[in-house]
Amino acid sequence: MNDASTQMLPRVALLPPARTKGCDSTLHRIACALVEDVTVELCQERAFVIVSPYTAYRLRGDAGKVEFLRRHRVSYALDARLSDGTLVVNLIFFPLDELIWAARLPLAADRLLEGRQKLIADICLNVTKHIMRSQTISGFYALCGDAYQNYLLGNQQLLKISLPATRKARHFFEKALSEHATFAPALSGIARTLYLEWLLTARGDARLIEASDAYARRAIAADPLQSSGYREFGMTQIYLGDIDQSVEALAHAESLSPHHADGLYSYGDTLVHASRPADALVKLDSALEHSPIAPDCYLWSAAGANYFLGRYEETLALVSRMKDQAPGDRIAAAAHAMLGQQDEAHARVRRVMEATPDFDVMNWLSLIVFKDRAQVEHYREGLLKAGFRTP
Repeated sequence: MNDASTQMLPRVALLPPARTKGCDSTLHRIACALVEDVTVELCQERAFVIVSPYTAYRLRGDAGKVEFLRRHRVSYALDARLSDGTLVVNLIFFPLDELIWAARLPLAADRLLEGRQKLIADICLNVTKHIMRSQTISGFYALCGDAYQNYLLGNQQLLKISLPATRKARHFFEKALSEHATFAPALSGIARTLYLEWLLTARGDARLIEASDAYARRAIAADPLQSSGYREFGMTQIYLGDIDQSVEALAHAESLSPHHADGLYSYGDTLVHASRPADALVKLDSALEHSPIAPDCYLWSAAGANYFLGRYEETLALVSRMKDQAPGDRIAAAAHAMLGQQDEAHARVRRVMEATPDFDVMNWLSLIVFKDRAQVEHYREGLLKAGFRTP
């Protein structure tokens, strides 16, 4: 294989675990040696290029490793850490920050070879399978730097749930599309910003949802093997009233990308609206496990699922973990009221009305779609007890 063709292959970096305080030094050395040995073994693969063990070792725990991996066009990174005497590994598709595989490997002497073989086999299987499904994105990542940069900047804004951040994100996604009109993740990103704006303004502007639906459909048409289009299409269908189609779309998104935390969150959120809050929490808890520093939207959705299960304390605990609690004020007000904590409930109501003076609780309840009307009544009870006024 010549140098030119090698340069076009995806790059894979296997990062050994960083040494942490209290870490067993022998176990750490074994884990690092295992990752290095697997790295050397994978150098014989033809479908991708492996970053050298020395470089990967120097990068572990380095504050600048993310920038280094981006600058050197690393497509896949294996992130490893020690936990309870095992090696926890996450294989991440770097362009979209997508978790595509995760495992816990044994480090005990009698199971070390088993862990080695599993790591080699699963990296080969998952990277090769993902390369086949993601050639459009990989090629775009390599060749369309400006558009990809705008896409990343848009994604960064979506870590916050606020109207200004949502609109800034849409601005960056639109700039990405001006560079590459059929870049599916940017189309999906715009779809997400539109339904988020619909949620945050709580005015029921049908144009936002209709536009979100159109962008999600365009994303699917641009790349039907990417999960993001189906994910945003599924979320949009909730607010268009077709919950069954929403669940179907999110299930398909999960089949395409089973470890993607955003997909698990979206599926969980859809199951809340499908009046299956216990099933929703299974997905949401998995999303939170994959993303220990969770975006606010994961916590917000999990708070709602807990509310509909009557777990009001858990609802409040999740809202309290949100970096910006404003989007969670309505569900928190209802939870406080159901616990008889009227002072706290009234404080949340005041915050909502200060942020959105034209908020109409009955109009809002008429716009939210739940399969079981009892769930709407449950929410109505909490909101009215909290002190939201009807016209």
